[in-house]
Amino acid sequence: MRRIPYGLIGAAAAITLAATALGIVHRSAADSPDSSTAAPALSSGVDAPAGISADEPYFPFGADESEGKPIVDVYLDFMCPFCALFPETNGADIKRLVEEEVLRIHTTTMLDQMSTTGDYSTRAANAAACVYDSEPSSFLEFENRLFAHQPKEGTPGLTDERIEELASTSDAPEELGRCIADLDYEPWLHSTVQTDALEHISGTPSIFINGQLWDSRGALWTEPGKLRSAILRGGKQLSPSLQSEAFRMVAFSCRMGNFEVEAMGSSVTGRFGHAVRARRAEIGISLEQLSDATGISRGTLSRIENQALNTSLTNAVAISSVLGVEITDLLRPTESTIVRKGESIEFSDESGVSRTTIMQPPNGPELVRYELPPGTSTVTFAPHPPRSFETAHIVTGSMIYTHGAEDFELGTGDTITIPADQEHVMRNPFESHCTVLVLLTGA
Repeated sequence: MRRIPYGLIGAAAAITLAATALGIVHRSAADSPDSSTAAPALSSGVDAPAGISADEPYFPFGADESEGKPIVDVYLDFMCPFCALFPETNGADIKRLVEEEVLRIHTTTMLDQMSTTGDYSTRAANAAACVYDSEPSSFLEFENRLFAHQPKEGTPGLTDERIEELASTSDAPEELGRCIADLDYEPWLHSTVQTDALEHISGTPSIFINGQLWDSRGALWTEPGKLRSAILRGGKQLSPSLQSEAFRMVAFSCRMGNFEVEAMGSSVTGRFGHAVRARRAEIGISLEQLSDATGISRGTLSRIENQALNTSLTNAVAISSVLGVEITDLLRPTESTIVRKGESIEFSDESGVSRTTIMQPPNGPELVRYELPPGTSTVTFAPHPPRSFETAHIVTGSMIYTHGAEDFELGTGDTITIPADQEHVMRNPFESHCTVLVLLTGA
């Protein structure tokens, strides 16, 4: 297997790899494999870029794996909208990683459906494979250009001609254009890279250190030296993973785009706006950067921060995702608080399903109430962090609680406590209204 030393990659590596660590996909991080590799899968009989076996689902850089150095796997998607906040903080750690350890980049194609052509992630990842095949030392530089010119979701994405222009400034030959146009590595990307990704993750960014998922609410992304410390620990004994709040943002955006904050009292609106501004200052990003990353106009963000605007659930989750916290963290009270009737935080949709926050103490469990009219269901919730539990108590009516592949039918007075580390959904296919109290406790 071909290994590319840092000296050939150049300074762009520190910026480019860093950008990969903050992408977004439609799913949330799943269980971490216990082995020291993000196990290969998979396919033979397909062509991979030069120096990569057909069953290896990644682009390798740095030291040889046989040397026993730490192995860092980064799963990314070129359509992921949030990729620019990581490098300034972690550039030095990443440079050292590529110089001294093993970096493996997995270019997933999970976000193909987010382009109107339905194939941008694949076309971009194929182009990256073409660049690697012709000149591996140009890969990270080209990756950086793709992220710098990243299209917005809901657009066709960059044309093949534009992608070729971005690649042609590297040291790649003219043959590159044909490789890009003919999608030479699409079979490898879909049968090997994507198959492996679906087996080991359900969201990007997913960063593994020696097989251990490294992800921690964005706090690690914004503190210099945290990545290096995690590498030195071999990825072990890290704080619990957020399990990709980023996915929750996309899931809410796609499935709950019509949800609005219907009952956010002035005190809650003020708390949210103040918390957004404080968190933004804490991690050192400008209002313009937050606007670019969320797709929310600068004016709207300013009104939110100045407590002059109630915001939609979609916007609230988008903001929290970019700021590296959960939406609930931005809504938690910081002192003794009485929430009067009518001031609770409530989200609802056109079907009548509603979610009301009842209890939300700092650093504590969250208690919410769901109202499920007959024939309705919640969205499919992403897995919560490992060792999280969800307790659901049926106040009135009946519902079906689907946890992974299991269905549990519950009636009035029933209570279920179950690990919340799998996708789950609450459905009411019955004729009576159902009220549910849900207590979420984290690790």
